[in-house]
Amino acid sequence: MSDAGAGRKDVYPIGKKNPNLPFHPAVRAGDFIFVSGQVAKDADGNMIAGTIEEETRGTIEAIRRILAEEGATLSDVVRVTTYLEGCPRFRSAIIGCSQNSSRMLSWPAPRSRRAP
Repeated sequence: MSDAGAGRKDVYPIGKKNPNLPFHPAVRAGDFIFVSGQVAKDADGNMIAGTIEEETRGTIEAIRRILAEEGATLSDVVRVTTYLEGCPRFRSAIIGCSQNSSRMLSWPAPRSRRAP
């Protein structure tokens, strides 16, 4: 099976690929930018650990940097799908994205990782 975008000048990867992952941070396809697999990392690629609010802000900043490489901003975002593990406070941490553009999928944390 061949890559559908191979050889097309209007489809190309964005950002530095992590050698441990099978994808780039984003792909540009014409006027669309698809961002995937982002976590809370600073501009140097160091993980940001903290509260759900701090880690969410770090993830959104990582996305903001990727979009900026292509001249886009968070206000250009059309859809966000978020996968979380037991995080009811996530929405309070969203900054810069329209509430209408986000969708959250959550599931309970395993018993071994729940707070007492």
